[in-house]
Amino acid sequence: RIARATSLNMGSVRVRERFFTSDPPSADDLAAAVRFIDEQLDTVDLTDVRAWVGVAGTCTSMGALLLGLDAYDRELVEGLVMPREAIEAVVAGLCTTPSAELVSPLLPPLRAEVIGAGALICARIAGRVEAHMVVSEHDILDAVAQRLLA
Repeated sequence: RIARATSLNMGSVRVRERFFTSDPPSADDLAAAVRFIDEQLDTVDLTDVRAWVGVAGTCTSMGALLLGLDAYDRELVEGLVMPREAIEAVVAGLCTTPSAELVSPLLPPLRAEVIGAGALICARIAGRVEAHMVVSEHDILDAVAQRLLA
């Protein structure tokens, strides 16, 4: 049961385009992105969050990377629990590697360009809550469709 949901005006593409001036991002790029992300997160009370769900391409790709998959497997990624330490390890790898080197069957070029920024957002959320991220293949469009069908 979802008790509360929040949408913030930030995402992997926006953070990458606004703050990553080099590839991989520099320490200054990352610091500026963290300040922006934290400012957005400061507008939301996360103190009582007991669980959170990461949806869409960034989170599912992070899950596949964490599992070390050579090919994407929806069944293995759906419901994967990612502790903060695992998220931070994925971020460290993504934000120190040029996007061209990240391209693989798991990360097509456009995803490789933005996944570091998206993973950084996840890491900043994870640093504020006392719960692991649960990866979901289902996204906001599934919820919209379900509501329309009801």
